[in-house]
Amino acid sequence: MYWAIALPPQKQLALQHLVKQFMPIPKGWDIYCEHITLAHKASLPEKEWLDIHRILTNFAGTKVAFKITGIAKNDNVLAVRVSVGTTNKHSHITIAVREGHKPVESNELEDWQEIWSDTFEGYVTFRPK
Repeated sequence: MYWAIALPPQKQLALQHLVKQFMPIPKGWDIYCEHITLAHKASLPEKEWLDIHRILTNFAGTKVAFKITGIAKNDNVLAVRVSVGTTNKHSHITIAVREGHKPVESNELEDWQEIWSDTFEGYVTFRPK
């Protein structure tokens, strides 16, 4: 259960195109490229989750503009850093993961390379799963 900024399909494709200018997406990796996790219930204390959930409920459906500010990859995951505050160590969008790995592994990426993009837009949404 989490809150996110969801990217419309055309913005997902634009983001994939941008990423490929800086780093190839490895063949055979699962592509995600769909959202910025703002807050995930499983990673927060109950009271903090309830407070954030209550606040974000007021913003459901709101358009949010952001920029891509960095890119990082290891042997299992590729992600871009974003200019939106989240509860993660690095605010990011998981672009792709190696088979057998999960998008949550993007939270462990280090050695971010700085990049800058034009503005992207997405919408605040609640995802129950």
